[in-house]
Amino acid sequence: MLDVRSKGEFYGGALPRAVDISIGDEAFDSKVGTLDKAKPVLVYCVGGFRSRKAVARLKQIGFKNIQHIHRGYMSWKPDSQG
Repeated sequence: MLDVRSKGEFYGGALPRAVDISIGDEAFDSKVGTLDKAKPVLVYCVGGFRSRKAVARLKQIGFKNIQHIHRGYMSWKPDSQG
């Protein structure tokens, strides 16, 4: 799981075992380049906008099996109203 939110958002709550690499990080490409491109990756942000940007970038980098939470972390979060 790849959390593309900011560090502050990540530390405020995240999916279990998620890796935090912000899409706003200048080193995003090199950081995600350390991940195994052959394994599936689930990408999320708060509401879905940044995760869509990240999915497009991951495809350009060579990831093949990419999913994202369309409405973001807020739709998954147990206390959210969905």
